[in-house]
Order: sequence, then C-alpha cells, then structure tokens
Amino acid sequence: MLPDPHAHGAWVDQWNGRFCGGNPQFPHLAAQQPPPPGGGSKKPWIIGGSILGVVLVIGLVVVLVVTLTGKSGDTAALASQTPPPSAPASSSAPPTDPNAPVPCDPESRVSRSCFPPKVTGQAFLDRIAQKQKWPCFKKGEKDGAGDTVRDLGVCKAANDVEQPYLMSASIGYDTHTHELQGTMNEVLLVASTTARPWKNEKTDVGKTKDVAINVMGIAVANLWPDDKALQDETKQAFAKIEEQCAGGGRTSVDGPKATLHNGFEVSCSSIDTIGVNDPRGATSTIVQTMRIEAPLRAPQPSR
Repeated sequence: MLPDPHAHGAWVDQWNGRFCGGNPQFPHLAAQQPPPPGGGSKKPWIIGGSILGVVLVIGLVVVLVVTLTGKSGDTAALASQTPPPSAPASSSAPPTDPNAPVPCDPESRVSRSCFPPKVTGQAFLDRIAQKQKWPCFKKGEKDGAGDTVRDLGVCKAANDVEQPYLMSASIGYDTHTHELQGTMNEVLLVASTTARPWKNEKTDVGKTKDVAINVMGIAVANLWPDDKALQDETKQAFAKIEEQCAGGGRTSVDGPKATLHNGFEVSCSSIDTIGVNDPRGATSTIVQTMRIEAPLRAPQPSR
C-alpha cells in the first residue's frame, strides 16, 4: 500500500490501484477522518441520508397521527351517530286494579262485566262459612227452614237470642249466565227483622237498617279480603244511600245506587214491611235487599 499523492490520508493499492480507506492496516475500511476540504462526494449522501431518515420518521409520525386522528374521528362520528340510551318508558296510565270489573266474556264485544277471575262465588261463600260459621247452601238444596234454595249459592243466618226480635240475613251470588259455570257478576244481600207477637217481640225500620249495615260489612270483608280501602269505600257508599232507602226514596227501579271508584255499583231497595198470618198471631217482618254488582258494560280490550 502506498500513500495517495493526490489525497491526504488516503491510500492506493499498488497492485490494482483501487481507492481504499485511510488506515494502511485495514485499507478497505474507511477511516473516520474529517471531511476533505472543499466538500466531497460522501457528505451530501450522509446529509441526504439523514434528511431522508428524518423525512421518513416525520412521515411515519404524520401517518400515525393521521391514522389515530382518523380513528378517533371515526369513533367520535360513530359515537355521535349512536343514539343515547333511551330512558325507561314512563306511562301516565294508572296501574291496573286487580279488583276492577272485567268482561264476562273477553271474546265478545257485547259482553257485560263481571268480577275478576280471582273472585268466585264458591270461594266467596266458603270464606263466609269459615269466618262467620254460617251454614251455606247450593241451588236445589234445602235450607235450615226447609225451603228450597233458588240462588246459585247462599249463606244464611238467624238469631233471636241476643235481642227481642228475630234477626235474619242471607248473602248469595249470581253469575252472568245464571248458571254455576258462569262468571260471578252480582252479590245479593237480604237483611230482615221479624216481630212475633206470641213472644212479645217488637221491631222497626231502624233495627232492620242496623242489620243491613252489619250484613254489608260481612259481605265486603269476604268479597275483597285483600283490599281494606275498597271495603271501607263500599261501606261508606252504602251508608250514604241507605238513608234514602230507609226513607223509602227511589231513584230507579232498583232503588238508590252508588258507583265505586273501580266501577262496581252498590244499590239498595226500600225497607218494606211484610205481614204473615200465623195461628199464634200475625208476624211482622221488615226486610231490605241490597246488591253489589258489576256495571252493565266493562272496558273492552283492544284488538
């Protein structure tokens, strides 16, 4: 290897004249020498390579930023297009009253209304028999007095021990078909007091009125055992029209009538006196009938 006379720090291969680096021990490895004065062919490429690297790095950063920004923008766009979760639907309709009247025949648009399915005549009378200890009878059976029962079902009671007159009561029911297979639509109540002269008994309208109020209370307690408010409403409604019934006033064929908040109707007849001849003397019975019934028509379900 010989020094290059034309380039300081460079060497020339004496055999093949190739240009090599500045270290004679490693002639083909470029020495880390200061750049030759006046510039050279390598510096621009080193600078150019640095610029290219910077450009590539900047381009990569820009691509990443654009990509991330684009994804973020897409996410924001999707978020803006996604509807917010809907609030729970609120209905202004009041909750369904489980004791309200229902159509007797839901499939018919002309069906009248009845008690809801959970209220049945047999269950109603069974509660009276259990709580009041009254004997109950079905249609066709003989009651305690030996008379044939004409109601579908009825519970009866009488007492002449605790007062100087005979006190009698009956609570029965009917269905919209007047058959046992029908749906219950009416409660029938009868209250009476009887004076038997051979026992020195006396009675009047006021005594029968008291019995009627008592019978109504027994009926509603067993008709709606799970709704104390409805029981109270029914008794209060009856107390108001009872004054008209006891006074003999009539506003319709069935007598005064009151409508409860859920649509059921309470009515009463005038208090009448019935005389019956008896070999021991004429008896005088003061009687009143009452009803709790579903209205003629119930709201029809939409189809």
